[in-house]
Amino acid sequence: MKHASIILCVLAASVMPVANAQIAGDTPARAFEIKVEGAVAPSGLHQLTYPYLSGVKSRAGSCDLSVKVDNNGNIGAVSVEACSSDDFAAEASKLVAQDDTVAVAQVHPLHIEWTMDN
Repeated sequence: MKHASIILCVLAASVMPVANAQIAGDTPARAFEIKVEGAVAPSGLHQLTYPYLSGVKSRAGSCDLSVKVDNNGNIGAVSVEACSSDDFAAEASKLVAQDDTVAVAQVHPLHIEWTMDN
């Protein structure tokens, strides 16, 4: 019985995918920056990442958003206005929110820029 369980474990280990495997010709990791400019910022900024397909192709991009705020500084809604590509629009959409309980007093622009070192 011991032999059967050992063979089963070895078999299972040999067919499991390896997530961190690198093959010859892989490009090394590059540093990137996500810069956010605006008078107010949504709490979900920590969710932003570099879009995978843009990162593989070393493409930079940006998005313009609008943030609706009440007189106390509470954020009522965040919407994407324009983006340089669909990859960055999908990433910026992580910040989209709607809170109808907040009486909007002002709309602030928010600019997000993704850049990568070559």
